[in-house]
Amino acid sequence: MAEIIGTKENPYHLSVGIVVKDDSKVILIHKKQKKYTVPSETISLNETLEEAVKRGAREELGLLVEIEKYLGGMIFTFKRADETEINKTTCYFLVRKVGECEKTPMDDELLDEVHWFEIAEAISVLEKEGNVQAEILKRIYGKNN
Repeated sequence: MAEIIGTKENPYHLSVGIVVKDDSKVILIHKKQKKYTVPSETISLNETLEEAVKRGAREELGLLVEIEKYLGGMIFTFKRADETEINKTTCYFLVRKVGECEKTPMDDELLDEVHWFEIAEAISVLEKEGNVQAEILKRIYGKNN
């Protein structure tokens, strides 16, 4: 399945952010680069946003989820190893866990660690690292800063 990953020929990447909330806790992924992030999944061509959210939760987190609401989007710019500047748009969704399944992470996700945090603590961790995704988590409380 072709993904919308951003290339030199088409430098636009599209993904979904998966904000898993269970009671007063949310999941953050600890990446091998030693940074925390909201779980996300690259969207495949001809895949709906809902399908991408559910696939990402299954593959990366080992969870079955249902979408509760859209939390908004963010646009980031990053450089690939070949110095291609990529414009990445991420649409974030609040989801609730409805079950568990076997994780099937991609090779670049094998070292990622899944951590549950109290929502306020997750916001603090992201802010401490300068990660603007903290603003997305604040929207769980209805704060649109």
